Amino acid sequence: MGWARTLLLGDIGNQLDIEDNGEIIDYLLSELKTQRQANEDHNHRLHELEQENQQLKTSLALMVHTLCQKDILTKQELEAFVELVETKSGDDS
Repeated sequence: MGWARTLLLGDIGNQLDIEDNGEIIDYLLSELKTQRQANEDHNHRLHELEQENQQLKTSLALMVHTLCQKDILTKQELEAFVELVETKSGDDS
C-alpha cells in the first residue's frame, strides 16, 4: 500500500510499512538460512559418497588383482567382464 498509507495515516502509515518490510526481510533471511543449510547437508553427503566410491574402487581393484595373481581370473575373462559392464553402462545412459 506504501504511499497511500503515508498520505492517509502519516507517520503511522510509515511505521506500518516499516513493520511489513521487516517481516518480509525476516522471512527472506529465514528462507536463505534454510537453503544454505540444505546445501551444506548435500555437500556433506556428496563428500561421503565420493569417499565411499573411492573405497569401493580400491577394494575392487585389489580383489581383481588377487584373483588374477591366483589364476582364478584370466586376463581374457577380465577383459570380457569389463567390456560387458561398459556395454551395459552405455545402455543406461
